[in-house]
Amino acid sequence: MLDIGSLPKMVGTRGITGRRAPAMVLFLCAAMAAGCGHSSTAGTSGSDGSGTAGADSDSSAEQAAANALKTTPLTQADIDLYTDIMKTAADKVTNATGDDRAAIDLMKKMNSGQPSGTVTPDQTALLVRGTQLAQIDEQIAAQRGVQPRYDAIRGVIEGLVGPMVCTSCSGDGGAQPASAAQQQEWAAEEAVQKTDLQLLQPNSAEITNLQKQVRGFLTNQGGG
Repeated sequence: MLDIGSLPKMVGTRGITGRRAPAMVLFLCAAMAAGCGHSSTAGTSGSDGSGTAGADSDSSAEQAAANALKTTPLTQADIDLYTDIMKTAADKVTNATGDDRAAIDLMKKMNSGQPSGTVTPDQTALLVRGTQLAQIDEQIAAQRGVQPRYDAIRGVIEGLVGPMVCTSCSGDGGAQPASAAQQQEWAAEEAVQKTDLQLLQPNSAEITNLQKQVRGFLTNQGGG
């Protein structure tokens, strides 16, 4: 069993970009020895190893899409894809019932310092389910066959807009001086980010609200 007193309070960290989850989610997954991480469709392998091959393929496709978005601005179609999937995810989280509702409620209680004592096996299962619900948009994207592209878009959007954006984070700060080529690359990426922010601005309130609805229960920022 887990001692709830030993669990850190769920606090906002770097936004859930790409396939990165909040620190508390990762901690819960490790502490509970649960198969939590990417979407439920990734990393499953059959006896012939085909599942692993599929996951590797998705990862490669996602990385390629993410790299492309470093130098190519988002389009309105990208934003529309993100918001459409997030609206579906928000509906599922907001109208959750049964174990899904219990998982959300338990995570909210833990954020408030309750319950005290140890986490039972049943509660552990609910916590795992809660981390999965916070990534349900990935499952929806996978069902629609657009997960690699969606994850890349999500990585950009949630790194720039939303309640968990790290406003004080900086991408540089290395000890070694950057080469002229590196500085040029950074300048190009910064220009793309500025363009992305301008495009996202009219949708920023909606995007922020959707993020709170889908993942806010992890950090007591609404949701569920």
